[in-house]
Amino acid sequence: MKTIFFNFFVLLFIISSKNLVSDDYWEKLNSPYCATVYSLAESNNGDMYAGVRDGIYKSTDLGISWKRVFKVDKDNSSILIDREGIIYAGFDQCFFRSTDNGQTWDSLMTFVHSPFEVTSIVMNSKNEIFVALSGTGIYKTTDKGNSWIKLTNGLGSYKPEMLGINKNDIIFACSPELFISTDDGESWERQYGFYYDVNAFAFNSKDEIFAVYSGPNSILRSTNNGKNWERLTSGIDLNKIDGVNSISINQSDEIFIGTYGKSSNSPSNLYMGPKGNGVYKSMDNGLSWFEVNQGLESKNINCLISTKNGILFVGTNNSGVYRCTDNGINWIQVNNGIDDIDINEFDFDKNDNLYARNTLYGIFKSIDTGISWRQTVNGLDGINAYTLSISNLNSLLVSTFKGGIYKSTNSGISWEQSNQGLNGDMILSLESNKPGYIFGGLNIGGLFRSSDDGNNWERISNSLDLTMASFIKTFNNGYVLINNLYNDSICKSTDNGSTWKKANSGLKDIMAKALSDNIENTLFMAGLSWDGFDTYLINRGLFISYNFGDDWEHLPSIFDSIGVLSFVIGKNNIIYAGSGNGVYSSSNLGNTWEKLPGLDSQSVSQLKINNSGYLFVLSNHKIYKFKQIVGAVNTDINQQFIVFPNPIFSTFNIKFTNNISSSVSIELYDILGNKIYTKNLGFLESGMQTTTINLKEDINPGCYLVVVRSGADIQSIKVVKS
Repeated sequence: MKTIFFNFFVLLFIISSKNLVSDDYWEKLNSPYCATVYSLAESNNGDMYAGVRDGIYKSTDLGISWKRVFKVDKDNSSILIDREGIIYAGFDQCFFRSTDNGQTWDSLMTFVHSPFEVTSIVMNSKNEIFVALSGTGIYKTTDKGNSWIKLTNGLGSYKPEMLGINKNDIIFACSPELFISTDDGESWERQYGFYYDVNAFAFNSKDEIFAVYSGPNSILRSTNNGKNWERLTSGIDLNKIDGVNSISINQSDEIFIGTYGKSSNSPSNLYMGPKGNGVYKSMDNGLSWFEVNQGLESKNINCLISTKNGILFVGTNNSGVYRCTDNGINWIQVNNGIDDIDINEFDFDKNDNLYARNTLYGIFKSIDTGISWRQTVNGLDGINAYTLSISNLNSLLVSTFKGGIYKSTNSGISWEQSNQGLNGDMILSLESNKPGYIFGGLNIGGLFRSSDDGNNWERISNSLDLTMASFIKTFNNGYVLINNLYNDSICKSTDNGSTWKKANSGLKDIMAKALSDNIENTLFMAGLSWDGFDTYLINRGLFISYNFGDDWEHLPSIFDSIGVLSFVIGKNNIIYAGSGNGVYSSSNLGNTWEKLPGLDSQSVSQLKINNSGYLFVLSNHKIYKFKQIVGAVNTDINQQFIVFPNPIFSTFNIKFTNNISSSVSIELYDILGNKIYTKNLGFLESGMQTTTINLKEDINPGCYLVVVRSGADIQSIKVVKS
């Protein structure tokens, strides 16, 4: 499915490129937003604050959008906002305060010289602030943080790191021994028999205490101010969690907890990190629990808060913030403005959905060519993604560190391991071809092939002296070329990898950084070689082969000085090369090169042409679109989805191809990603379908996205409402 593009719509969403990128020729796409969120807090006026790896973000619209208000090169650990609106933010080895809603910040507790982390901040009814510092102890301020008193009476050598305070100003401190103070911290009494590594305290309207901690059976309740405790885990799958990080109780005394992951010790999962089991809810004071995870793709929860209006927010590991407005039934990701992340790789599927890979945060999907993104990590949560490939059957494949390959057959909605026949080594390269084969190169020897869309794999490198297949290039005629790193050679197969021979005639000590598609058996290659000490690779310029890689020769060009990083072939056999200094094109098989305007001094590591014939490049971890069509346009795809009239009115028609027989719904989204309309069409057979949409008259003029959902298939088109 191909979305019909309207230039005037797209231009509304261009993010202006800085410095050396010209808006006259290139459109910079939005990048995905994501982060690891460690803490959440709500101010008296309803503003939300989120603490991340390197600072704090603020939202004034209930999480719809976020803006950075503080940046520091430290992980945030806790945030508290007092009754006067003063913000206290704890970090690893530093502590800050803002008295003007986050506009400016000043450092607190600079007198503490030993390494510390602000692990907990609480406030009593007198607006006195209590802070726990890891390895240091508890401090108190009565003058808004200007001066601090260390509280030690009754604590002995213990240094509690987690604090809780109830409405009667009784303070609970855990180290993991439990201490209680009834006199604003002046003295402490130990409660013997309690020894738990508490992550958070919470109190209901009856002043009963709930404590969550690391380990099995990780929820406790006390009805007598901490003297006795009972475990409450009925309904929680203890096999999926290592503990509970956070707890929040709303005004109806409904309890929500956020869990974190159960790591497997198997070789395939050893380096993946915890996955967690999301959020649980109790409506009977903790006696029983049930999952409330609909829409919550990332289930490794760091923090959780229920606002005064009953809206739930969770901060996750590597997936940012999720919000729920219906008491735990449905969650949506709300990261707009939080950490514009780097893109390591991108690709288009057959429906022109755009996918972006970030090694740390996983895979993101855009159905509107980069205007908005959705993280697709259901099954990938906590897993580093190293390579992205899209198969001939439109399946998504991702290679992971020590976890093999993960596959999605439903456009990223869910992922499963697809490793049958593979060992546990890291897949460095992943490539598929039109005949239906997928090839994977391991970091320590070994080249594998799948003929069934990645379900099963077989080793095909036994005849090769293969050290590392760092680069694989496939062709639709069954030819495959690989770069044999450390062996200084290129190997070639003409039968989809069944047999191999060396293909490096004329390439003494030269390896491939990138290979082009073929133009009448002509190939272009970006050459590399080791320096004299085999410590790093250096540029060797451009090479050409006129017989599909059997023989190569150096082709003198500008790339001898700036290097080549990527290739793509456009219409009329024009070749485009991404370099260390922008994009170049050649219409005469590389004899001369002309620079495309607008990307001066920009390194271009990847090039792709989509079904509409537009050129997309990856430059400095951001995606840019060239505004002129350079490739062949797939007209069949363009006609599969039509909205008329467009611009639309309150009533308009949609004509679309239903690719699979299933239940179908039509949705309309605004530019912030809010769903403002849904129409369920029921079960429809596959084939061309037409429906009429009737919107409410109060829907404002502007730009919108129409989405057709048919089972796992998602189609989209941009429209303008008059």
